Amino acid sequence: MDFIKGKLTKKLRIKIHGSCDSSDLLELIHTGICGPFPTPSRGGQKYYISFIDDHSQFAYIYLLHHKSKALDAFKLYKAEVENQLDRKIKVVLSDRGGEYYGKNDQDGINQENFIDFLRDNGIVP
Repeated sequence: MDFIKGKLTKKLRIKIHGSCDSSDLLELIHTGICGPFPTPSRGGQKYYISFIDDHSQFAYIYLLHHKSKALDAFKLYKAEVENQLDRKIKVVLSDRGGEYYGKNDQDGINQENFIDFLRDNGIVP
């Protein structure tokens, strides 16, 4: 058991394809949505969105019922990390999918424009 415990305490640094090797926390955040999954979670969510800090590789995962909730998840993430780290998010890098540009998701729900929110808050999309 000590062998496993020792392995779990090692820091794992994963190189994200296309990352910019930022020099500080919250300079660059990678985000993406995955789903729908054929079997929903216990809470009925079929999607998840991830936010990964490029510098620390620390990731937040939020379960979502619909892709249209991506902006709500980002607002929660932004509030928490900016408050905890006392700094602002500078750049958010995404795959530029429909969930970020206010298109309808497959459930026909029109989403708020994620990119407009970023720009309104001084974050480079």
